[in-house]
Amino acid sequence: MTPTMIFSLIFVLILLILITGRYHRSVAAMLGALLVMGFGVRYGLFGMGDIIGFVDVETVILVIGLMILCEALGRSGFFQFLGLSLANAIGGCERKLTIIFVFLAMLFSSVLVNITSMIIMGSLTVSLFRKLKKDPKRLILYEAVVTDVGGLMLMVSSTPNMIVVSEVNIGYKK
Repeated sequence: MTPTMIFSLIFVLILLILITGRYHRSVAAMLGALLVMGFGVRYGLFGMGDIIGFVDVETVILVIGLMILCEALGRSGFFQFLGLSLANAIGGCERKLTIIFVFLAMLFSSVLVNITSMIIMGSLTVSLFRKLKKDPKRLILYEAVVTDVGGLMLMVSSTPNMIVVSEVNIGYKK
């Protein structure tokens, strides 16, 4: 069996695991990575030293740090405080809340990873709109679209941006 066929089978196996949903996505990703590393080393496509070079440690540390920061702010109630303060300042007007929350989603996604910013904004939107007895579905869709746009704003806005920036050696200039 050629390495191409083996890697194709690994790819199909991981896709099947993801489609069935039998295991968590992170377990499937780790299994796929381990199988690729094992077969890659076995067939001499790369060595153990090369595997360490495949991991962009700076990006991983940044993403983990941002997730820890968001978790701490979330547990402290900062995001709920922010949402309630905005709602009180506006007076509960749905149109104004939509504009401010969409802008806030774009702002969060420009400095946080998209998934993290959408989790924050989604939970904030749902909890606030339930208190106001309004339907949050439309605003959640707006926030999702704007979060993707906000993820393009800065070099640290999304994981793909960080990987490209680190590979091309682009940095902030003084």
